[in-house]
Amino acid sequence: MKIDADSNGSVEWHEFMNYMLLENETLSSMKQEHSEYVKSNKPDPAPHKTKLCHSDMITSTLVILPEDTNLSPEQFKRKMKFVTSSRDGTVKIWTAHSMHLEKTIKVTDGIWVTCTQYMTHTKRLVAASANRMISFYDVDSTNYNTPVSRIEGLVGIPLCMEYYKWPKNNEGKFETLIVGDDLGICHMWNFTSSDWHSCQFKLGSKN
Repeated sequence: MKIDADSNGSVEWHEFMNYMLLENETLSSMKQEHSEYVKSNKPDPAPHKTKLCHSDMITSTLVILPEDTNLSPEQFKRKMKFVTSSRDGTVKIWTAHSMHLEKTIKVTDGIWVTCTQYMTHTKRLVAASANRMISFYDVDSTNYNTPVSRIEGLVGIPLCMEYYKWPKNNEGKFETLIVGDDLGICHMWNFTSSDWHSCQFKLGSKN
């Protein structure tokens, strides 16, 4: 009934086209009225000038949990940290409950940081990078951007890491860091109270 203008019981092409054009004009007018109605007189807020996120792809994420078991759930949440690494060569530490950026560690000059790990006993953040290097950071120190130790000259590119904290009185061992690289080789570092040594073996071999 709306389309059949001459009420002859059929819809001609010109009647259909007129109806569609009028409907579009009505919708367009309604949209303009609506946008004018909700238009705010307040100016838009200024954009953030400080860029907090990484400038390239994120390669790994890590959660650092507080070791104090006597904390309340709210205290536990506030002390929990998130760690992200990126192809931009940086590692960022975030407050878990608010995603507030706490620290940015520049590991390399634009060379990929491939993975991260946290050594709970010595409280060291470990960052592996594509320049065949593993760096250790004391994130609680004022000079957290400078590595406290570094393993260099690896044969392959470290791609993943796992960490284990040994029980007390276990042959002098305190911590073990296992690193897998792009050559299929798994490297293991045992950290003791006085010294550390390393061994490596290729996956699938009997050695």
